[in-house]
Amino acid sequence: MSKIVKLSIFTIALNLLGFFSFAFTLPETEIFVGKPVYIENTDPEKFYAIFLPFEEPTNGEVCASMSGEELIENNNLRNYGTCFINDEGIFTIVEISEPFSSSYKQLVDRERIIQEAEISLTFPDNYDEILDPLGFLDETKETTSSTESSEETSFIGELGGLILGTKTINVLGVIRQNYLVIITIFLLVVSVGLLTYLLLDKNRKKQKKK
Repeated sequence: MSKIVKLSIFTIALNLLGFFSFAFTLPETEIFVGKPVYIENTDPEKFYAIFLPFEEPTNGEVCASMSGEELIENNNLRNYGTCFINDEGIFTIVEISEPFSSSYKQLVDRERIIQEAEISLTFPDNYDEILDPLGFLDETKETTSSTESSEETSFIGELGGLILGTKTINVLGVIRQNYLVIITIFLLVVSVGLLTYLLLDKNRKKQKKK
């Protein structure tokens, strides 16, 4: 195996390890308007910005920007700026290496975005019923409604598991929660495979010389 191929494999492995080690994650990507919106695995040395949906009337305006240090202290994105309060649609979250000072388009044009992710917010079916007299979400009613909905979903899931003989596993969720273990195993397998190939290749060359 040529040195170039070996170097390429090693470089790809390091890049993969770096990407998965520092990538932020969103525990949920589909949330009801008014619910907490959490972000995890943020880098305290990076900065983050949130953009409203890229349609009228919000037109992708920035609704919050914060540092990674702030998110270490409080990772509920709903507590920053005017995000996720009463707008539905697809929000965009970006990670950048310096404080936010431009539009989303400028970040893209200047290749300043390290990572970005989208999160979709929708209104619950009973949205009108859980508003207080001033038109804001009544968290008490919303919590009760959400709890009942969660219990119902959980019951249906368990019933489906009993009928099918197995429970459904969220593969993407498992991967997201254990990505460091997965990438470590992947790198280990690649390393062992490469070492095995080199040893076999060396033995073949010795046999040819004999």
